[in-house]
Amino acid sequence: MLEYTNPWTGGPVMPTVSCRIQRLVPGFRGAARRHTAGAILHAVRGEGTTIVDGQEITWGEKDIFVVPSRARYEHVNSSKSEDAVLFSYSNEPVVRALGLYREELL
Repeated sequence: MLEYTNPWTGGPVMPTVSCRIQRLVPGFRGAARRHTAGAILHAVRGEGTTIVDGQEITWGEKDIFVVPSRARYEHVNSSKSEDAVLFSYSNEPVVRALGLYREELL
């Protein structure tokens, strides 16, 4: 996962929004996790599934979906040959500034 940063401050791209991009290699299955920040994700390339609180969200290139705050989620790239790329926007900087950010690997 790569986090975009403000080149002048080294912090998030905006005071209230962080942006990240992640590459899911073929066969990737991420560890289940949850955190107190919400995220909007955009599928840049490939296709896969994100399991959010037990509900499967199947996505493909150009799809947009949400992982709400405190929701348990995991990303899966079931392709055996193609990478998948997800770009995300998150309210994590605000949640951190308020001292409310928590993250848990499940």
